[in-house]
Amino acid sequence: MPHESSYDYSVYVTRNETAMKVTICVKALCSIFGVTEKDPNCFPPKDQRGRHQNHPHQLNPEQRQMICDHIKSFKGRESHYCRNKSRRLYLPNTLNISKMFSLFTESNPNMGVSYDSFRTIFNGCFNISFGYPRADTCSRCDELIAKISHCDSKLEITPSDAETFKEKTTLQTEKELHQRKAEMFYVRKRAARERAKADKSTLAVAFDFQQELHVPNLTTNDVFYCRQLSVHSFNIHEFGGDNVYIYTYDETTGKRGFDDVASMLHHFIQTYYPDDVKHLESCTVTLAGDKTKTLPFSDFCTAKFICGTGWIRLGFHFLSEVTPTWSVTETSPSSTRTFQQNFHLSGMQSSAQPEGLKRDRHTTL
Repeated sequence: MPHESSYDYSVYVTRNETAMKVTICVKALCSIFGVTEKDPNCFPPKDQRGRHQNHPHQLNPEQRQMICDHIKSFKGRESHYCRNKSRRLYLPNTLNISKMFSLFTESNPNMGVSYDSFRTIFNGCFNISFGYPRADTCSRCDELIAKISHCDSKLEITPSDAETFKEKTTLQTEKELHQRKAEMFYVRKRAARERAKADKSTLAVAFDFQQELHVPNLTTNDVFYCRQLSVHSFNIHEFGGDNVYIYTYDETTGKRGFDDVASMLHHFIQTYYPDDVKHLESCTVTLAGDKTKTLPFSDFCTAKFICGTGWIRLGFHFLSEVTPTWSVTETSPSSTRTFQQNFHLSGMQSSAQPEGLKRDRHTTL
């Protein structure tokens, strides 16, 4: 006999495609589905952490300033691979955040700063990395890739933006052209190597600065706070005989400018230049990028070869979009030499007007 009550609960269920009213037990149903009267809304309580005025572990401005001063005391340097001015500094790869924090606690034992707080300030207030970038990337390629990625992000929000789509197409075309020009440079470099090996009257060289050396190279803690001496290394590679000539000097002797490069090339020409060579091809990446600075250097080499060695044909190949490739040919075997300048922009010949320049045979620059 069913239990008699003043009211009952019922639900509608479907049986044989017909809705039927079925009386249920509320306690049994709530127990099965875990429904209680204590929290009918099933919302979690509001988080009150951090809303009080008592912060015993918060860093005060003095502690933050001491951490910043400690990080600034490490002598960083810019990357060798970056062509443009970069704000990122690089510390030695033997150093890391944990070691820097250990040095900080040794010098300030009663400061009471945690490793997490030190790491947060290091990552949030400074643009510092350890070691060098693993890949020698082109700054122009990185710039175009970043702009294309930015356009992709904008197109995800507004796919119908015609102006952004046009900008992306232009950037992709510019990137493709830039990579083709770079590929043409290496094609010319390989061709110059083959000509130098096949013809003894042709000399092909490539020159560039190598990675800087910093001395002394020690792992002592005191070295991290000292300014190390930079040693420059300039490499000239002769393709025909696979000979390598390396010029090393420290930063107190010279810099990495065009005058220094011209001086080392002048010494190479005077010392190792064969007398039977009538054609020189030079490939470089270091001097690319600034037309106004490259022209005086090319002028110097032109005067040296023509006025000093006699009949000679000279060619320069630069990995750049704006720096011209110089092709110089002597036209008159007299004391006053006249030569022409034919410009090539990374594999694409342009119709620049040649200018006849007259120099005395004994001109020195």
